[in-house]
Amino acid sequence: MNRQRPYFEGWYFRHQKDDNVISIIPGAQIDEEGNASAFVQVITKDASYYISYPMECYYVNRKVFFIKVGPNWFTRRVIYLSIHTKELDLEGEIRYGKFEGLHYDIMGPFRFIPFMPCRHQIISMRHSLNGRISLNGQEITFSGGNGYIEGDSGHTFPNDYFWSQCNHFSKEQAAIFAAAADIPVFGVWIPGCIAIVNYRGKELRFATYLGARVRIRTEHTLLITQGAYALRIRVAPKQGQILKAPIKGRMRGRVKECVQCRACYELFYNKKRVFRLVSGTAGFERVTSL
Repeated sequence: MNRQRPYFEGWYFRHQKDDNVISIIPGAQIDEEGNASAFVQVITKDASYYISYPMECYYVNRKVFFIKVGPNWFTRRVIYLSIHTKELDLEGEIRYGKFEGLHYDIMGPFRFIPFMPCRHQIISMRHSLNGRISLNGQEITFSGGNGYIEGDSGHTFPNDYFWSQCNHFSKEQAAIFAAAADIPVFGVWIPGCIAIVNYRGKELRFATYLGARVRIRTEHTLLITQGAYALRIRVAPKQGQILKAPIKGRMRGRVKECVQCRACYELFYNKKRVFRLVSGTAGFERVTSL
């Protein structure tokens, strides 16, 4: 990884079918002293695992979207997993259907601002799954389920942020992502937000660069407004799992994530509710200090 240090990059692959959820994060990090390594993080409802690899085991081709960490491969069409440690035995493959991407980069004009500590990307809001894995001796099928992929790069995660994502609802075809954090813009820290609502074939975007404002950001509630629109998210998380997060390139921060929790998403237009969508399989992170 030929990057100015400190630096990290990682991709978040989420897979959900009924009550089965697993998220896989391949990536790499290099700290201020030049210490570098690759990794794969695995998160389930019950546990999380961090597997470190030498940098020689890491390869990325961004043009075709191909990531390799040791024997684990991640592409636009399929991922192959082969992890065998004392704590984790994970083997299998999951194939992907067509990605549901965005109309344009989620960062908008912010992608041109230099020296931002963290940049975000959304690769697929939703895609179909087909395949199965063996997790510590348990066979789990994801055929007929939904997938989601996002990515981050930079050197440090925000130390105060709210993140939620869901693309499985019982009565509606919808996919929702939202994140709010304090972000630096030309040396000034401001409360920023980005959110995507894909509902009935249309994409609605909330973003600080479009005039969106964070009105409420509490432990379990986020309210964003933009013009006549308002998006309210309320979550009821179960016990989460601890993930490692980058601080100046080193994976020494701690983030608690719940890969499966109950959440309510409400969209309003001119104070009239457009929808109220509830799911028991939403993803959620709320960090108040790394």
